[in-house]
Amino acid sequence: GDVYKRQALNKSKDICIKIYQKPVLKDYEYHNIINNYKKSFNKMQMAVLRSMLKFRDYIARTEDESLAYVCSNEVMLNIVRYTPVEYNELKKCNNNWLPPPIEKYSSEVIERIKSKRERYAALKLSLIHICRCRRYAVCRSRWSPYH
Repeated sequence: GDVYKRQALNKSKDICIKIYQKPVLKDYEYHNIINNYKKSFNKMQMAVLRSMLKFRDYIARTEDESLAYVCSNEVMLNIVRYTPVEYNELKKCNNNWLPPPIEKYSSEVIERIKSKRERYAALKLSLIHICRCRRYAVCRSRWSPYH
């Protein structure tokens, strides 16, 4: 009987000595997720995906939870696909359900999405403006009253 108790205590001690280290989203995992969806999403959605991956990692560390509990890849990809800017839209894109941490931080999620959408809308407008200016300059340089 004493031998088994001692073995159990030794195994218990060995387990207690080990330090649990939370898994970290490594760069290559992050890039794998990004690369898997590069062709499915536009540039704005890719920016939202990058932002959501970083935010999910931050929340997981802050709340001491797993990445999957904070927001599964499936839920995150639905959020990225629909890029909701209101709470109702955020819930709708996942069948009116959100993981508890995303529910808790829903305003931050929406702000991140709005920020990326606004940034890409502004970028698109500036590119349109640049193209128009270049087109005008090209047309002007070709124009001559003697043609």
